[in-house]
Amino acid sequence: MPSKNDLIKTVRARTAKEALALARARYGEDALVLYTNTRWKLLEKLGLSWVEVGVLKEGVSRALLEEEAQNHPQAAHGRVNGQETFSVLKEDLTSLKHLLEKQALDREAKDVLADTPELLDLFHALAGQGMHTPSLLGAFRSVLKDFDAASGMDTDRFKEALLYELKRHIRARGPLKAERGHRKLIVFIGPTGVGKTTTMAKLAANQSLNHDARVAFLAMDTYRIAAVEQLRIYAKIIGAPIEVVNDPQEIETKFSLLPWSDLVFVDTAGRSPYDEPRILELRALKLNPNVPLRQEVVMVLSATTAYDELIRVYEAFSVLPIDGVIVTKVDETRRFGDVWRFLAEKKIPVSHFTFGQKVPDDIVMATPEMLTRALFEGKIRP
Repeated sequence: MPSKNDLIKTVRARTAKEALALARARYGEDALVLYTNTRWKLLEKLGLSWVEVGVLKEGVSRALLEEEAQNHPQAAHGRVNGQETFSVLKEDLTSLKHLLEKQALDREAKDVLADTPELLDLFHALAGQGMHTPSLLGAFRSVLKDFDAASGMDTDRFKEALLYELKRHIRARGPLKAERGHRKLIVFIGPTGVGKTTTMAKLAANQSLNHDARVAFLAMDTYRIAAVEQLRIYAKIIGAPIEVVNDPQEIETKFSLLPWSDLVFVDTAGRSPYDEPRILELRALKLNPNVPLRQEVVMVLSATTAYDELIRVYEAFSVLPIDGVIVTKVDETRRFGDVWRFLAEKKIPVSHFTFGQKVPDDIVMATPEMLTRALFEGKIRP
C-alpha cells in the first residue's frame, strides 16, 4: 500500500466552494478534507487569490483502516467493524491533519514574506513562542499593507507596527483597589502551585502601605498544611485582621466581623481543573445578590502553563464569573505566546504580573504592551 503522504492530493480553485466541489469530483464524494488554505503570493496586489484543498481519496479511509487492523491485530480482534482500530486511525489522521495545516501555513508565510527573509525569521520566532499561526500571519498581512515595498523594508519600524497591531488584542484592567463608599470582597481562585497566597499578600500590602486602604483576609485554604499560618504571618506584618472560613456558607458571617475593612481578600485552596467535585465546590462562593457587597473573582495563572492547559483551567474555573487574571512566575519562562494567545482569545483582562516571592515587591501592573513586547524579547520588562 502506498504511504499516507502519497495519498494526499491537492486541488486549487478560485473559491473554497469550487475547490471542494472539484476535489470531490476528482477523488470521490467520500474524499476526506484535511486542510484548506488561501494562497495569495503575487496575485494579492491584483486583488486575486485561490484556495488550496488537501484531501485523502475516496476509499483511502477504508484502506488505512485495514492497514491499521494488520498493524494492531489485538485492537481489531473482537471489535465490531474495527471500532477500536478506527479510533487509532482517527488519532493518526488528526495528527496528520495538524501537520499538513502547519506545512500549509509555512508555505503561505513564505509566499507572503518571500522578499523579506528577516520578517520570515521574525514570523517563525513568534510562532515558536506558541502564538496561533493563522492569526499571527493575519497580523503580518495587516501591517504589511501599510509598508511600501518599493522604498525598502525598515525591520525595526515593522516590528513596532506589528507590536502595536498585536497589543490591541490584549485587555488590561486597573489595579485591585478600594473604592470610596464601597466595600469589596476579592476572591482568588486557581490551580495548585501558582502562588495565589503570596500574590494576594503582595496586593494587600501594597493597598495598605501605599494607599492607606483598610484590608483584611479570609482564609479558606484549610487543605494545605500551614496555609492558614502563612496567611496569618502576612496579616500580622501588614497589620490586617484575618478570619478563617471552614465552609463557604460562612463567608457573609465572617465578613460581618470585619466591619472596618475596605478590601477583604479571600484565599481559596488550589484545585486541579480535573477534580470536578472540588471545582464544583466553588459555586458556593457566589454571594447572595441581595447582599450589599461588591465581589470580584480573580483567577491566578502561571506564565509557565501551556496554552491547552490554560484553556482547560479557564473552562473549569468558570463555574464562577471571572473578572480578571493575574499571571505569576513570569521570571520562570522565556515563552509568552501561550499566555498571550489565551488572554487574546478569551478577552479576559489581566491586572498584574508577578516575578518573585518578595512581599510587597515583585509585582507590577500589567499592560498590553508589556506582555506583547515579551513575545519579541522573551522577558517581561516592568
